[in-house]
Amino acid sequence: MTRALIEQLLEQHRNYFEMFAAQSEERERYHEEHPTNIATFKCMDGRVNLSALTRTPIGIIRPFRNIGGIFDLGWSVLNAQIAKYVKTSEHVKGRRVLFLVTYHYAKGNPERGCRGHKYDVGEAVRCARRQVEQIRRVFRGHAGIDALLVGVETDHQTLIFHGRDRQRVSMAGLNGDEGAADDVIRALYPDIHPELVPDLAPLMRGNIRHIRDLKRAEHEIEDREHRERIIAVGDGFEWIKYNGALAINDLELTLDDTIGMAAGIIKDNLESGRIPSGKALLFASVSYKDDAGVSYMRQLAIERARYLTRLGLESVRKFHPDLHGRFEALTCVMRWQDRRLEVIERPSWR
Repeated sequence: MTRALIEQLLEQHRNYFEMFAAQSEERERYHEEHPTNIATFKCMDGRVNLSALTRTPIGIIRPFRNIGGIFDLGWSVLNAQIAKYVKTSEHVKGRRVLFLVTYHYAKGNPERGCRGHKYDVGEAVRCARRQVEQIRRVFRGHAGIDALLVGVETDHQTLIFHGRDRQRVSMAGLNGDEGAADDVIRALYPDIHPELVPDLAPLMRGNIRHIRDLKRAEHEIEDREHRERIIAVGDGFEWIKYNGALAINDLELTLDDTIGMAAGIIKDNLESGRIPSGKALLFASVSYKDDAGVSYMRQLAIERARYLTRLGLESVRKFHPDLHGRFEALTCVMRWQDRRLEVIERPSWR
């Protein structure tokens, strides 16, 4: 059964790889028209995919993922990554930076919401708001860097933008009026840098179109249930099916705890019958840049991916000994320039 799961996963990536290549010119045009670099902090839940929800070309929005969307810029790895991301955006590419800090919930059933916050939407909002305040505190005085609080209602794939004074506007409430985006931005964020406005507005308009299309397609809410069978650790997971995997970036020192919580979610999925009984998958993947004249970047990525595989399996055994034999491992690296995935190690079946 795990063999079929891995083949499905790799087929998803092949489709993504082809789409990424096909969107190359579209991505370049988008960057030219909207030069702000956009990053999102979000839960490991695959349903929170802002590229899909805003109809943005893949590769535009940079994701940071952790259980519950819980982050702290004091974490050493995240601290270094954010510093590099902002410095490269500002000084190398001459771009402004917009951080979208998200929380998520399900309107129809709380238990389709965020397990990382035990389905407590109020706590999820408070946690995300603290992170927005932290980012704005760190980058105070940098006019081209801002952070916004954004809710994601996963049943209907709706974005809710929170304003400076704790007011909020749901894109579903605009009744398909894409032209309202600019007015919403001015009302919610009167102090936002004017050059960020034309790069934020397309995200709102994209979600309005997305909601409208889902209604026309008679979108099935049942498809939004937790059905994860995969724990994905590392980075570069935007291509995985929305509710098929729990994706965790290796950004914190207590990564084993987070993997243990993810294994608990999969255990609950197994026991509740939301996914087939049998094997689950620990998928470790690390991206690298294939820079000319630097031959060791791929090998470093391989070593890191192998380490994450070992850590993942050890964490499952530590927190859920009864699940240890249920997980098999797939280890990969991804060349970032073209998103090509390379399998390093996979289960061997007789």
